[in-house]
Parts: sequence; structure tokens; C-alpha cells
Amino acid sequence: MQQHRRSYGPSLDIAFSTDKSNESRTGPNPVHSRASSGTFVNQDGRIVGKTRSSTSLNPARVPVGGVAVFEVPSGSIIGWLNNSVVVVMEDTDGDDQIGAQRHVTGTLIHKTDTTITLLVTSKVGTTTLSSWSVSYRGLRIDHNPVTGLCLGTLIEESKTNIIEMSESFDNTSVWTQIRLVSQPVANTDIAPDGSLTAEKFIPSNALDNHRVDDPTIGIVSGSSYTVSAFVKAAGYTGFGIHVGSSPIPSATFSLTGSGSVISIATGWSARIYPYRDGWYRCCATFTATTANRLYLFVGQTGTTFTYAGDTTSGIVVWGAQCELGVESSYIPNYRLGSVIRSADIYGVTGTSFIQFYNQTEGTFITKFDRSSNNTSGKFNWMVAAVYNPLLPSTYSVILSTNTSDGRTTYRNAGTDVYSNTPSLLSANTSIKSSYGYKSGDFATSRNGTLTGTGTGTIPTVSTFDRIDFGFSNNGSFGATSGQYLNGHIASISYYPAKLSNSLTEALTTIISDTIVYNGVAIQYNGVGLLETS
Repeated sequence: MQQHRRSYGPSLDIAFSTDKSNESRTGPNPVHSRASSGTFVNQDGRIVGKTRSSTSLNPARVPVGGVAVFEVPSGSIIGWLNNSVVVVMEDTDGDDQIGAQRHVTGTLIHKTDTTITLLVTSKVGTTTLSSWSVSYRGLRIDHNPVTGLCLGTLIEESKTNIIEMSESFDNTSVWTQIRLVSQPVANTDIAPDGSLTAEKFIPSNALDNHRVDDPTIGIVSGSSYTVSAFVKAAGYTGFGIHVGSSPIPSATFSLTGSGSVISIATGWSARIYPYRDGWYRCCATFTATTANRLYLFVGQTGTTFTYAGDTTSGIVVWGAQCELGVESSYIPNYRLGSVIRSADIYGVTGTSFIQFYNQTEGTFITKFDRSSNNTSGKFNWMVAAVYNPLLPSTYSVILSTNTSDGRTTYRNAGTDVYSNTPSLLSANTSIKSSYGYKSGDFATSRNGTLTGTGTGTIPTVSTFDRIDFGFSNNGSFGATSGQYLNGHIASISYYPAKLSNSLTEALTTIISDTIVYNGVAIQYNGVGLLETS
């Protein structure tokens, strides 16, 4: 058994929401990887993660181990982290996968507002190109799109956007306009990603509903899907979604104030999230039938969908998505065919793990949120999972389930040494949880309250060799392997000793106080400062 020096301080300490990096204050930096790009909201409230470059470059002229500089649109890379993987590729098929396409892959070592510098690690191609797709594969430090408050690192499972040409509603090979003045008017407004790509839907003066349809979105009967789109009022303030055989909205929304869901058909559910500059993300979940026509409706208001338009007013739409389960971060789709966002893989293994982790006793303190209940048939959402893949029935975890948030379990050879199941909280709610383990002394606290203790015995043989954050591929945790948080980790600390229960109660208390600085009211919520007036 490896000996560990006792310390009151943590041997691993990461605060994503305040440091906004993948740099540990103490201990090793976890390793993150993803095989395709993923979007997130940066501190400016913009959706970033994939952009374009007009740099002329021949990959053959850039040596592996050399550097390459690429131009990018202003503001499009704010929030990208240095030392992350970036792929600059031709992407002729739009699937965001490298394949045999010409590309330059590298580590981001420097950036300005309009350039990125990569240390090249691989490349394919021998001809000069001047139009590249730039794909960020790094850790996503996500923010509240309205307040700009940092939420932490976004960890999600792999998802697929099956809506083709998700930002090009004027593309007649995919979209059909019904009683609009014309096909949606392209490039009429600044989209949530800061580009001039949003499109206006302008109803005609016919007395009827007004909409854009995708006749064949390719859903599978009996499966649960969510359709989402970013929508903004432009004279009219209503939006509706339906998937089926008849053009009647099953979820309707009002695009005013903080946004609201107006009506929901039986068997459907809906949510609306405000973004900056008058944008909202409208989301509707349903169980698919054999009819698979998608309808996006323009409402005169959130309650009026049959009317004669004035041929000027309308709504602006951008970024449509249809995916299994509930909504996840936006997956841009510029092609005829679906696009996959690969899963976030994030953790510490090998020597780095052994150096900070104590097998005999320790304490985790973590702050996180999950974005939803069940997704894609999975029922466990991992916050931290310590295990050895050679012994899948032995593990130590902090997770959420359909019935419990901040649940903790220590299992040895298929039998629970300790398990605690606090109650379920609302999605998108901050949860601060502790988990301490030591033979004869287990404990769990959540949001300042001790939720359980135990006296189980830790096995004498060291078995763990890694920790995953926000996910785990240990199939023992559920019916399928790959259990993802689908939410944010704001911070995580690990102490190589079992802290007292009174201390962990104090450390898991979420503070929310209003303070005044230079006459300005500031709200402190435990993860950052936000000027509120």
C-alpha cells in the first residue's frame, strides 16, 4: 500500500468556474479529449466551438512539430483554452470528422481575437486551400448566456443532430416554406454565435398558419426526441413546434420578457431558455410515431397561429436541432445528412492518479449541476468515478440518478460497502456534495446538510487506478456503459484524508449573499461575482 502524507489541504483542486481553465491549483491536470467539435457559451454570451478560417495554407509545407497561424472571425474563439486540440480541416462533407480530408491538427498555443497559433501534431494534404473549418476539441468552460456567470466545464455524452442544413432554412432541398412571403430571408440578423446567419420567417397575408417544414427528418417510431431552435421576435412574438402528420403546433412559446411556454400537447414537454440580444432557445420533447414531418410555426403571438400576416412582421430563426433524449448543446449541421458531436472524455489515470489518490481514506468536495433527467436510456449521471476497468464491480462514485442527486457509493466485488441516496433536486440546480470514506467512517453531505453515514470496511487490497470526471465507461454503473453527467462541474477537490462531518457540511454550504462594492450591488453565489445593477 502506498503511503500518503496527511495534509489538511487537498491533493487535487480544480475550480473551473472561477479559474476558467483546465489548470489544477493543486495536483495533476486532468486530460480531456473529444473526436469532434462541441459548442458552448463563452463569457460574451456567444455560442462558440466551430468557426471558419480564410488562411491560405498548404499542409505539406507545415512540418509536424512546427507552428501554423490561422485567421478566424473576430470573437469566434473567445473561451477556447490554450493547450487544447484544434482541427483545421477542409470538411467537404460537413460531418466534422477528419477522415481522409485535408487537415492540420494541433495544440492551441496562442490566440488573439482574430488568429490562432497551433503546434502541429498531424496533417494530411499537398495542395493549398484558403477555406477551412476550424473545430475546437477542447474542454468547454460554459456560461449562463444572459448573465455571463461561469457555470463550469460542460460534460456531455455523444449526440447527433439529424436536422439537415440547420441554419439554412432557405435551402429548398431540405426546407419547404408554407404561406411565407418567400423562402426565409437569409443573413438578416446576428445569430447567437455572432455571425450574420440568422434568417427571417415572414408570413404571407393568407388567413391560415404560417410555417417552414422539413418533410423527412428520419426519426424512429417509439423513441423520444427533442426538437430545439434559437428564435427571436421580429414584429411577431410566437413560435410553435410539431412533429407528426398534421400542421397543428404541439408546443407553443412566447418570445417576450424572459420567454414562456404557452401550451403543450398531451405526451409532449417543453422548455424555453433566454439568450442575449432577444434570443430564446425553444425546446420540445416528444415520442416519435411513424409520421416524421417537422413543422416550425410563426405565431403572431404565443397564442395566435391562425391569422393573416402583414407581410413585414415575423420571427428570426437559427440553429435547429433534433436529437435523441433531451436537448444538449447545439450541434451545427451544414450538410445533407446528420452530424455527430462526440462525447467528452475527461479524467486522471496512471501515475498522476496514484500520486494524488489515497486508497484507504479521502474526501471529495464537488459542485455540479445536471441539465436533465434521463437521456438516451441511461439512468446514472457521473460526477466522479474511481475504479479499475479490470475489476468493474469494485468502484467508488459520486453520481446522480432518477431518484437521487449527489448520491455516493463504495462498492467492493459487487457488494455495497456504503451507499447514500439523498433526494432528487430540480435539473439545472447547483448541487454541492461531499463524499468521505474510511474504514468504519463513511459520510455524505449535500448543500450543507449531512445526508448519510456508514461504518463499512474498505478492502485492504488497492484496486483503483483512475478517476473519470463527468462520465464513466465502467459498465457496472448501469444498463449500458458510458454514463454522462450532461451538465456542469463547477469545481472539484479531493483531500487524501477523511474530513470531519461538521467540516464537510460547512464546505458544501452554498452561499448566496448580496454585497455592495463602490455603491454597486453584487451577488455572490459561491462560484463567482456578478454585477447586478
